[in-house]
Amino acid sequence: MQKTKNLIAACLLSISFIFFSVLSWAEDSGRTFFKVNNLSCGACLVKINAKLKNFDGYIGMLANIDKRLVAVDHEQSLTDSEISEAITSIGYPAKMASESEYNQQRSISSESPGWKSPNDGFFARLLEIFSR
Repeated sequence: MQKTKNLIAACLLSISFIFFSVLSWAEDSGRTFFKVNNLSCGACLVKINAKLKNFDGYIGMLANIDKRLVAVDHEQSLTDSEISEAITSIGYPAKMASESEYNQQRSISSESPGWKSPNDGFFARLLEIFSR
């Protein structure tokens, strides 16, 4: 009986730790949407991702090529202007998406129609092969 109580207490403690860790991460990170007008293919996504990987605080990105939108997940230490300048510096002029564009895309994931990760597709696999 005592072992069962200890096991339940340990499980509850573990669940609490995980819950508060996730909350802490969520408070320290965010998603910013950028309009990138000359976004045209998967290679563009791979190049943008490669540039942003160099920044502390970069978590990942998704993009919708048809809508010319890039969603960047990042810690608060990495500012929106730093991200925009980095994307622009490699030939993809980026500006923050308008509020209406943002509101329409608030809850996207890589499974959302039209949204892709830079790790998807032919170019990502090709770069992976040649970077070994």
